[in-house]
Amino acid sequence: MKIIDNNLYLEGISAESIIQEYGSPIYVYEESVLRSSYRQLVSGIPEGLLSIHYSMKANSNQSILKILCEEGSSIDAVSEYEVRLALETGFEPRQIIFTGNNNNLEEIEYCFEQKVLINIGSLALLDLYGK
Repeated sequence: MKIIDNNLYLEGISAESIIQEYGSPIYVYEESVLRSSYRQLVSGIPEGLLSIHYSMKANSNQSILKILCEEGSSIDAVSEYEVRLALETGFEPRQIIFTGNNNNLEEIEYCFEQKVLINIGSLALLDLYGK
């Protein structure tokens, strides 16, 4: 973001022109900032010792997910919907961890069928899944 002559610019486009075209309120993300922040985060840790799992519950905007996928991020999903969206966006099953709460057996079975790593959050669910 830059302020030029008291006007806000995102990726060289004035916030005023974005509002005129799309209305307000609106969320705007700068792709260059997302990529730069991700690269800065991973740059300080030796390759192979780090696995970043973006929490989709924070924001499941598919454009943002695509950028993170291109950068090499993995995903932490809490629902079958999020797993489906991550797969549709281009993440490989090995890049997705399903960490749901109070999920039903069907959601867990779907993740298992997709070869997505599953975190089972309770002994009761583990017992049900084991049966």
